[in-house]
Amino acid sequence: MKSCILPTVLSAFLFSQESLFAHANLVNLMDDAICDAMVRSGRCEDQPEMVEQFCKKACRDHFNKVSYFSSHEIYDDDGKYFELSARSWTGKKMNFEATEGYTSAAMTIGTTCDGEDSEEIISKIDKMRRELPNLLELYIFPFAIGGAKDRHIDQQACEEVFAPVLSEVQSFKRKNIHLMELSHINGPHTHPIFQYLKRSASIDTLKEDTETYFFVNPSGSSVHVLQGPKWDNIVTHVKEHLRQWEL
Repeated sequence: MKSCILPTVLSAFLFSQESLFAHANLVNLMDDAICDAMVRSGRCEDQPEMVEQFCKKACRDHFNKVSYFSSHEIYDDDGKYFELSARSWTGKKMNFEATEGYTSAAMTIGTTCDGEDSEEIISKIDKMRRELPNLLELYIFPFAIGGAKDRHIDQQACEEVFAPVLSEVQSFKRKNIHLMELSHINGPHTHPIFQYLKRSASIDTLKEDTETYFFVNPSGSSVHVLQGPKWDNIVTHVKEHLRQWEL
């Protein structure tokens, strides 16, 4: 492997400043196969200055596919993911210790609670049921768009909108997709689940105009965050990155 990488890196360093400038647009200065391997290993996120110098095209292509992806280790100082709990839409307390040994995901999904978005939400959840691995424990947290500005979220106002969503989830033979309580994802009243996950991932504010996925590994020691990815990119990410977690 060294005999392949070192000459390529050396040749890149030997480029003149003019040559580097000429290739400053979306061009890989290193071999495409090496750049692709760096993308898959997360180097674009972990070492952006070094990697983008030689694999600019591969990294930019990657970031165009995934609007925001980052990987983080969860340390004991953050507490234990499996000690957390949350309530389902029907009020049942769900302890996350039940997910220990499994890959789990907590995701946000925005709603206006005006009755116009229930079909879209059902469609998204049905895609998850059909295309994400059966062993994935999925917790779906709806949030009222703009709700972080106000302490009070009127869940009753959303019940009529979410009745068909809940009915759809309850009809699944697959029982590890959970519709959770209406929650704050930003602001002083952020749900404890997202306080924990945002702290672990060093995120101050979650986007409210798109979904965010927090994938947590079976030991609760690592989290992958995707904000605003296209659906195909979620499926690809699960296949390429999370298979190592033995879904």
